[in-house]
Amino acid sequence: MLYCRTYETETIVIHPNDNPDESHYIELEMGCNEPTFSVTCCCYEDWRWDFVYSKNVYELIKYYIMDCIRGCENMDELVDTLDAIFEENFMDMVYDYDDDCDGDCANCDRCED
Repeated sequence: MLYCRTYETETIVIHPNDNPDESHYIELEMGCNEPTFSVTCCCYEDWRWDFVYSKNVYELIKYYIMDCIRGCENMDELVDTLDAIFEENFMDMVYDYDDDCDGDCANCDRCED
């Protein structure tokens, strides 16, 4: 057996003001072989943003997420707000995968090497 990698994931847990028993989350996950990180949401399987990693960009995106949480009423509004912020402020940091890579590191043949 060979050690392959360690995933680093930061999870921001959210619940509606009127229902503390209902939980949702936004995850920031570091890439496995590339200097990237991904932002995903529990409620939308296909919602994913992949960025080129830099400590400053990572922290700024995390700040925007946490700031938006306070101003949004539900997950639909949060995801729409984050889309707008990412498109307006971070498009130059979006990671452009090769044609060979679909960004699914957990099921990637290249990550198995």
